[in-house]
Amino acid sequence: HQADPGSETEPRRIAADARPRARGASPSQLGLKHSDSEPLLATDSEIIAESPAMRDILRRVVPRFANSEEPALLLGESGTGKEIVARALHDASEKFRRGPFVPINMAAIPATLLESELFGHVKGAFTGADRDKKGLFELAHKGTLFLDEVGDMSPAMQTKLLRTLQ
Repeated sequence: HQADPGSETEPRRIAADARPRARGASPSQLGLKHSDSEPLLATDSEIIAESPAMRDILRRVVPRFANSEEPALLLGESGTGKEIVARALHDASEKFRRGPFVPINMAAIPATLLESELFGHVKGAFTGADRDKKGLFELAHKGTLFLDEVGDMSPAMQTKLLRTLQ
């Protein structure tokens, strides 16, 4: 059993550096100048960016692409804020913010379970499948599925994922 993922994401190529704002933390506690503490998006993300590149992404790029329906590609080293930008895109979207934001670290899922986690399964599909299980694509329906560390997946699973996204 495979869920129909639809095409409810958008194309973006972004490498970023950001951090979520700590609730109740003052700008000076975060090491930011007063001008850096102003909200950059009209969403619930409450992101404060230090780098000019990230501030530019949050001010110009995220609002520009937030309502697109094409798949997104966020590029950057580990810890650069890809998930934060993905959440900002989700929150800024008129359509997708009504659905769930489902982040998943692909490297954390054992290769033997990856297909079942992504696409789901029906009871009896394999040993131990004692009930139907929805996959992450189905759980994220009408929302955003953020797939982190896709490069750590096997080439065979990357191919299956590519076929699904096409």
